[in-house]
Amino acid sequence: MGVRWTVYKRGLGGAMKGLNFRAHRWLGKGMQPTFLIYQVTTACNSRCRMCGIWKVKPDNELLLREFEHLLGHPFMGKIKWVNLTGGEPFVRKDLVQLVKALKDRCPELELVAIPTNGFLTRKVVDTVLELLDALGHKVLLNVNVSIDAIGEKHDEIRRTPGGYDKAIATLDELMKLQLAEDFFETGTETVVMDHNISDIRTIYSTLKEHTPHVNLTPAILSPYYNPGEDDCGRMSEQTVNQFVKLLMELRLKEPAYAYYYQRASEILTGPHLRKRTFPCLGGYKTMYLDAKGNVYPCLMIPIPKFSFGNIRDAPIDELWLGDKAKDLRRRLKGHLFCIRCTNNCDIVNNIKEETIDPALFMMANPDVRKALYKSLEEGKMKKYL
Repeated sequence: MGVRWTVYKRGLGGAMKGLNFRAHRWLGKGMQPTFLIYQVTTACNSRCRMCGIWKVKPDNELLLREFEHLLGHPFMGKIKWVNLTGGEPFVRKDLVQLVKALKDRCPELELVAIPTNGFLTRKVVDTVLELLDALGHKVLLNVNVSIDAIGEKHDEIRRTPGGYDKAIATLDELMKLQLAEDFFETGTETVVMDHNISDIRTIYSTLKEHTPHVNLTPAILSPYYNPGEDDCGRMSEQTVNQFVKLLMELRLKEPAYAYYYQRASEILTGPHLRKRTFPCLGGYKTMYLDAKGNVYPCLMIPIPKFSFGNIRDAPIDELWLGDKAKDLRRRLKGHLFCIRCTNNCDIVNNIKEETIDPALFMMANPDVRKALYKSLEEGKMKKYL
């Protein structure tokens, strides 16, 4: 009953936030961001076939003091959830200082998430320990290891010999920390594509032997991250059908992910969509900041024509609330890429700040709702309540 009452109370507050967001979206007006995605560097120690970011030479990246200055602006005072992405975030030497800046300057901070390829086991584990100290063991730290296949096939996709063994070693070490630390969680992230769909069930079951948190994400062809050099990262119709079948099977096994799994499946199989099947808060309450200080509504389309501007040139509130940003929001509402996007980058922001659509989904799917309550009462995902 306690868990259900907590969910119910937060749902009521979230509904009001959801109505506020929808009003702003209808008007094309920005809001104070609650979720920040910050690309701490473009540097990467992997050569992934489905991603071309490793070809980008790190240059003119934001300094720590510039990031601190941004966070010191009152407009950033509502930030609750942060994703520090890359490149490979753990190659940035002052990563701990960046996180400390978040802790010191974001009074409502609840979560810092950092993806990693896991190739630098000792560095990742040692840095996580420092990050937990920097966060005062009071803010949830999430570090997910990207694993796209098992054994040599993962190495081939990532073009990194021994990469799979290194990633699994990192995951196993991080799982030990999770057992000992209330404010730390780890898991895996698998990008599903033509190159691994035939093994996806084996991938899922194998990773489940190492961690209870196995996230499956459909590949998205971004004009920035994927150069399409050898078709890696694509999803054929056959791949989509196999993947959606698996997601529907996982709805009750993984009820915390059921909302996203079903909405993503609807996008993947919907032939004539006119709008995205679940709300995107990008450009409203979700902000993407690239390594050079450019501000975008979304991390999937960081190209000049979709930039709000650079924080080195103007205050963040002027960039986010200005006429250019309003015009971009208007144009993105009907943009084909946005309509077909299945990315789950701001899913926690969606569930906690929009709330209406997730609530409607739960009302329409009592079997998922029942499974979710049972999962929460067993202590699963309790760190996110």
